[in-house]
Amino acid sequence: MSTVRILAYTNLVLLALLASSFVLRRIKRHTGIKTGPTYNKALKAAGRLHPYFGMLLTISGITHGYMAIRTVRLNTGYILWGLIVTMGLLRAYGAITKNKNWVKIHRFTDILVFTALLFHIFARNII
Repeated sequence: MSTVRILAYTNLVLLALLASSFVLRRIKRHTGIKTGPTYNKALKAAGRLHPYFGMLLTISGITHGYMAIRTVRLNTGYILWGLIVTMGLLRAYGAITKNKNWVKIHRFTDILVFTALLFHIFARNII
């Protein structure tokens, strides 16, 4: 298996881990499922690791893209990467300005990221 493919799968795992913190919180809040201390510890761990996984995904994503096409040009991967960077910048904006509205935009951008991911996987050469 090539390094590019390993990085691609690594990025998928990181993206799934990043999304898991939101999904786990939604399950706890909106279902009648009883959650125990292990579930709560997993939630806390996911929250603590979220920014580090985001930074790792940003670095791993750009490395994957450059290794795959050996140049910097517009393609579905760079659009996906740009959206991921935007999500990180939204968080930084929220931290600097103490504005709580960044969370809503962050979640909306998440939908765009998963849409861009589907395009990148299934329609890579659309651009």
